[in-house]
Amino acid sequence: MIRDKRFVYLLKEQRANFYRVGSTHDINFREKSLRQGNPRKLELVHFEEFYDPKTVLAMERYVQKLLSKYSSNPSWYKIPSKDVKDIKEECRRIKKWYSSELNKHRTYGFEFFLKYQPV
Repeated sequence: MIRDKRFVYLLKEQRANFYRVGSTHDINFREKSLRQGNPRKLELVHFEEFYDPKTVLAMERYVQKLLSKYSSNPSWYKIPSKDVKDIKEECRRIKKWYSSELNKHRTYGFEFFLKYQPV
């Protein structure tokens, strides 16, 4: 069975510390669609790849929850530059944990991980 790739991404609006978190099947198309109507240049800062739709949505919700203290409106987060590195590291850590658990057990959903994460 072929599984579709899905991505959770972090985009930055250049010249500002505004970031957007989302999920998509096609990062390039999503980036282009967000550029329409946005006078500022957007930069893809980070992404993680998954194959399960539930996992992608759970990861997106988790990152949004992590960033909730930076929320400036429902879609964008004003994140200090010094915190972006920590956020990217947390995303990598989650992906690594999830991949290793999935390979070991193949029974855990990403929701299992989220239950035990302090945010």
